[in-house]
Amino acid sequence: MLRSIYIQLSLFCFVTTLFVSQISYTQLSDYIEITDDEFISRVSPIFNKKIAYPNTAYYYGVIGLGVIHASLDNTLSFSFKSGTEFGIGYGEHFNTINLPISNENQDLNASTWNIYVNFKYHLLHYGYAMQPYIKSKIGFGFTRPNDEFNNVSISPGIMLENGAGTSFNLGNERYFIELCQYNFNTKGIFTSDDPNSLSDVNFNMWFNRLTVRIGISYSL
Repeated sequence: MLRSIYIQLSLFCFVTTLFVSQISYTQLSDYIEITDDEFISRVSPIFNKKIAYPNTAYYYGVIGLGVIHASLDNTLSFSFKSGTEFGIGYGEHFNTINLPISNENQDLNASTWNIYVNFKYHLLHYGYAMQPYIKSKIGFGFTRPNDEFNNVSISPGIMLENGAGTSFNLGNERYFIELCQYNFNTKGIFTSDDPNSLSDVNFNMWFNRLTVRIGISYSL
């Protein structure tokens, strides 16, 4: 008797499971028939930008400040509908590092002019008042030897910068602010101004700076 009841209960559970799964499958099939754009727009606004941004060229003027770092950059960039931007630019950068030489500290100064390519990706729809983004920049810094700063020989080097920022309207102008990690590599020969120094100092180093950049943008 118990065995018969057990068999009937098992059959009932099996049939019920098939019935429910069929309903669930039908509902799921009906749901996933939406288009890719509709699905993306329901998931997150970060990816729903295929028609959000205009195809426009921009000019960016940027001032950067950090610990013993200053820079002035000019970038021409082109934005795409997806919210990505690619650009090229030119900048003047100034870095200093303090070196312990002959029992005292002396400043090694690296003044460079830089050319670079710039990438930016906006995270939200174009209609938002604040436009957060991530950015990356890679370029080459060409240094200027300066006897006044005791830099006898400085070689060109790679410049990297990664960070995040946001743009916003202030009055009729569009401004932005960024927090970035700046890296520049160079090598050369440093001559101390200490008359008791025995020899020049050969160096090969990275300037690593956490910087804040502020600027203004114009559509062209």
